[in-house]
Order: sequence, then C-alpha cells, then structure tokens
Amino acid sequence: MSIFVSHTSALEFWRAHSLEDVRASRAMPQAGDVPEKSVLADFDFAEYGIVSQPLHLMVSDAASRGQSKQVVCHTWIKARVAGSFVCVSDSLYVSSPEACFLQVARQLSGIELVAVGLEFCGTYALCGSAVRGFRERPPLTTVGLLRKYLSKAAGGYGVANAEKALRYIAEASASPMETMLVMLLCLPCALGGYGLELPVLNHRIKVPASGMGRRRSYCCDLFWPRAKLAVEYDSDMFHTDSKRIANDSQRRVELLRLGVSVVSITRRQVFDARAFDDAAHTVAKSLGKRLRSIRTDVLTRRYDLRKHLIEKMRSPGSSKGEWLRGDYVDW
Repeated sequence: MSIFVSHTSALEFWRAHSLEDVRASRAMPQAGDVPEKSVLADFDFAEYGIVSQPLHLMVSDAASRGQSKQVVCHTWIKARVAGSFVCVSDSLYVSSPEACFLQVARQLSGIELVAVGLEFCGTYALCGSAVRGFRERPPLTTVGLLRKYLSKAAGGYGVANAEKALRYIAEASASPMETMLVMLLCLPCALGGYGLELPVLNHRIKVPASGMGRRRSYCCDLFWPRAKLAVEYDSDMFHTDSKRIANDSQRRVELLRLGVSVVSITRRQVFDARAFDDAAHTVAKSLGKRLRSIRTDVLTRRYDLRKHLIEKMRSPGSSKGEWLRGDYVDW
C-alpha cells in the first residue's frame, strides 16, 4: 500500500530535499491506496523532513477520504494530471513540485504562493535549522514547467490562483532576501508592491577581454535588460570588510563602463520603509516608470507587505500561510 503526500506536507518535503532525492518513476493514487492508521503511525515521516501536523495525503476518490486531527485526506475531483507524484521510496510518493504548487494555491494566500513559486524556481530552500535560514539547492522547477502543468490541469481547483501568482514569479532567486526584493518591487500596488516589471535574476554579464578588471563576468542580483539596470543587494553579512568594499566599487565601475547602471540596496534600506521607498523610486525612474497610485491606502499596504515578509524571514522553513492571511492579500 502506497502513501501519497500532498499539499503543505509535500511543501515541507521539498524544503528538505531536491530532485536528486526522488526516483524517475511517477504515479497517481489508485483505489485502495488508503493507508491504515497503524501504517501511518509506524511510518517515520520526520525522516523525510515532514514534521508538521496535520499530515496532508491524496487519495483516489471521495469514498476513500478520512479526516482526523493528525491526517487530512484530499481528492482531485477535476483535472487529474497523470504522473503528479514522484516516487521517494517503495511505499512513499510525494507531489511533484508542479503539483505541489497547484495544491497549495488553495491553502496559501496569493502573496505566500508567489514566495513559494520564487523559492521553487530559485536556487535555495527555506530551512529553519540553517544559520542563514535557508540552504542552497538546484531549482525544483521553472516558470515554463509550472505554466505547462497548470495548462494540463485547466478547470481544477486552485488553477486560477496559481496562474495569477505566476505573473510575479521570476527564476533563479538565490536567497529569501532576493525573493523579498522582487516581491516588494514587482507586486502590484494592491498587494503592497511598486508594480515594476519583473527583472532577470542573477543575470551574468560578460566582460570583454579589454576590460580593466580581472573578472570575465559579473552576476547581477536583479537585472532589467531593456534599461540595462542592475539592482544589487548589499548584505551586512558579506559586505563589511574593506577588501569586499573595494571589490564592489570596482565592480560598479566596470559595469558602468559596460553601460549598466547599478543601484545598491542595503539590508538597512529594506527594513526601513522610508529608505526603501526612496530606493524604489530610484529604480522606477531608471526604468522610465512613474510611480503613481490612485489607492488611498497604498502606504498601509506597503507597510503590511514589508512587515509580513520580514516576519516570514524570521521564521524560515514554515509551510504554513497564516502570516500572510488577511484581506489585503486577496487577488
């Protein structure tokens, strides 16, 4: 008998694992794939990074559903997509990253779903036990694969929410702070952002052989190709010694020589609403965008978005969405 882990329990799994940890074989729940309580009680889910309760499982049909404080069973009444579960062990299957993204689209707020998408398409995973609150790992999926999966699942629950979230998801975010910058700058004003177009993340710019420095290329945290604008996040952790400061200065000079404008945003600016507002207006001006909003509560929404994103950073690794619940996060 197989166990099919889904929804936020699958999200927990993917924050502890990578695609290399699963087998190539895929499956879907079949009639009879309903583990007995004794089987679930004896199974060590913590070994796979699944520790929160209730445990979310997928079953084949409504007749197989069972509810308890420890286990919640789900069914896909519409738009079942073949191969939505990847094999972890002989008896354990977990929702694929694409299926998981769709499943949590009905559990999490819109903003939380965007954050999950940036994480899944990025090169990090939230991890509360890590020193920095996250660990490095290869991307679990891409925007293209997510869009393709949602197309196959058309008509299913959560698809509309997931498709809306895709509008604000970029690939290759390398850290929660980069994800936070993208969301603060690019989410629409109604959600507390500045409504800027999505950048290319961690874009590598080649330096001609005739360049002044020794570097052959530079990686820009956020890059807008059309405007040749780079936004660099300066972390307190890595940007304090004199050698690093000198290297950053040389980097900016070289990028300017290549026609790339550079705007630096520090951790202090991110955490200071007024300072970040100044930085966001600088970025917008460089992109040729005039920031105007007809909303009377735009400052409140920006404050709320920043507050909740910061709270999330202080409790990394959670698969819950309560921190972003509220009217202001509705699509």
